[in-house]
Amino acid sequence: VNTESTSTIVFYFSIFSGLLALATIPFGWVVPDTRAAILLVAIGIFGGIGQILVTQCYRYATMSLPISGM
Repeated sequence: VNTESTSTIVFYFSIFSGLLALATIPFGWVVPDTRAAILLVAIGIFGGIGQILVTQCYRYATMSLPISGM
């Protein structure tokens, strides 16, 4: 089966998301204070872990699930 690994999918997602985020710099980006920077790093870590887990779930889930009760 020709599939990409979870790490490859998450890597490319991160690269393209980062490039899109960089495009917003001219629209008023400011340097965050220490508290905000810590929170942003935590959001990045937990968001990255979440992205890895969701991508891994897609690998093992069936393509479609029947809706029960219909």
